[in-house]
Amino acid sequence: MATTFVKRPSFTSPAGSFKFPSLSTPDYGNIKFPKPDGEFKTGLIVSREVAQPLIDKLMPFWQEALNEGQIEFDKLPLPTRKKMGSMKEQPFFTDEYDPATEEETGNVIFNVKTKYAILDRKTNEKRYNKIGLFDSKGAPLAAGTAIYGGTVGKVAFTANPYFVAGQGMAGISLRLVAVQVIDLVGPGSRTAAQHGFGKEDGYETSEDDAETPFAESKSTSTADEAADF
Repeated sequence: MATTFVKRPSFTSPAGSFKFPSLSTPDYGNIKFPKPDGEFKTGLIVSREVAQPLIDKLMPFWQEALNEGQIEFDKLPLPTRKKMGSMKEQPFFTDEYDPATEEETGNVIFNVKTKYAILDRKTNEKRYNKIGLFDSKGAPLAAGTAIYGGTVGKVAFTANPYFVAGQGMAGISLRLVAVQVIDLVGPGSRTAAQHGFGKEDGYETSEDDAETPFAESKSTSTADEAADF
C-alpha cells in the first residue's frame, strides 16, 4: 500500500516529444497488465540540457520525499527491513538510450500520468478525471483530437511524494494535469522516416502520380449496363 503525502507543487515542462501518449482517451492496459481505472499518460522526451532547469526544481522535492520515505521505511517490521536491505530510491526521470547503439542519446524521459476513474473517499463513489488539452495558442483542442507519438508539446503536472511499503520504495510521481500541443502528429501525419523507412533504390512516385493516385480505367460496360446505375 502506498503512503501519499500532502504537498503537491505544480510545474510546467519545457517542450518535448511525446512518447506512447494516451491523452484524448484513457489507457486501460492489456490482458496481462490491465488498468481497470484507466489513465491518461505520456512520456516526454527532452534534451538533458533543456530539461536541467526542471530537474533542478524537482530535485529538492524528490529529496524531501526520500527523507519522508526513510522515516516510513524505518517503521517497517525488522524482518521486512532486513529482507529489503535498504529503501529503494525511485528516480523521477530516466535517460534515453539508442536501441541500435545502446548509447545515451543526450535526452531524458519524464513519465507523467493520472488516473481516469478516482474513488471519492467521502462518497465512496467513483468520479472521472479530466485533463486540459490545449493548442499552441492556448485554445482547447477539439473533442476527440488524436494525439500520436512524436507530437511536440508541454505538460503541466504536480509532484506527489509517495512511499510504497510493500516494495520499500520512495520517490515522487509526476501527476498529469494538462497538455499543450505545439506540433501535432495525428493519423496519417507521420513521415516515412517516423515509420522507420529510409531511402532505397527502386520505385519513385512522380508528380503526376501524386496528383492523380488512381489511373482512370476504360469502361467495358455497355450502354445498357451503364443505364442500370
